Amino acid sequence: MNFKKIMIYLVFLGLLTFIFVGGYSSLVYANENQQILQKINYNYYSLRRLGLQKYNCTFTNNVIADLKKVITLQGRFDDSTKKAVNDLEFYLNYDNGKFGIDNSTYKSTGNLNFDIGFKKMILGTKQSIISFISIWRGFVVEPVFEENSQKYDIKKTKDGYEITIHELKAEATALLNKELRITEVLITTDDTKLKIIPEFIITEQGLLLKGYQTHLNNESMQLNASINYQDVKGLKVLEKVRMESVMPDSRNSLTYNFYNYQLKID
Repeated sequence: MNFKKIMIYLVFLGLLTFIFVGGYSSLVYANENQQILQKINYNYYSLRRLGLQKYNCTFTNNVIADLKKVITLQGRFDDSTKKAVNDLEFYLNYDNGKFGIDNSTYKSTGNLNFDIGFKKMILGTKQSIISFISIWRGFVVEPVFEENSQKYDIKKTKDGYEITIHELKAEATALLNKELRITEVLITTDDTKLKIIPEFIITEQGLLLKGYQTHLNNESMQLNASINYQDVKGLKVLEKVRMESVMPDSRNSLTYNFYNYQLKID
């Protein structure tokens, strides 16, 4: 996977969380618009609304898992290399609004070229999951919109609603249909245009994100995701995520698996 090209895109994706979720003062907003935002939020599955305070889990992807198998089975790798690779674990944690991604300490194998390459793979693994979380959390963890924020411009349309916010020299617009389902999120800056098309499944607790398609700069680059969930303590948390990058000259995919969950619910 060409992480250098992808990361230009992934860093930009991180804008979504700031624009639609966090960090606004709780100023009193027009009552009608506040009611609209509340109604929209309750239309969506929200781990925070269902009581999630903290969680941590372990995750891996198919590239790391396959590499562990190859290194274990092939005789040309010494014991220090096998141990360094097989001992590696990745961790995702969440604590009252903040996500953290970490990995166990990677111990040098003594093979400089191998260590450099493997450390790049570790960095790429963490960066790619950060890009996914930046989108997923805005639809599944926190409420989709900050209900008391006065920064939203809410317009009723013939199809539903158009909700826009201006922040950090960027403009973000969410398009909703009459059933309050988000059909598109459009983010524009002076030189970049990003479109996110979310897909949802219906649950008793609201619409749950099952995947998304993204299009950057008139579809010159895409990063798409499909999501499977597992039930832990009555909450739906990540089980498997397949991410696919599509560029003019290449197509690559990664599959992440999440396990060993520990949750704290209020």
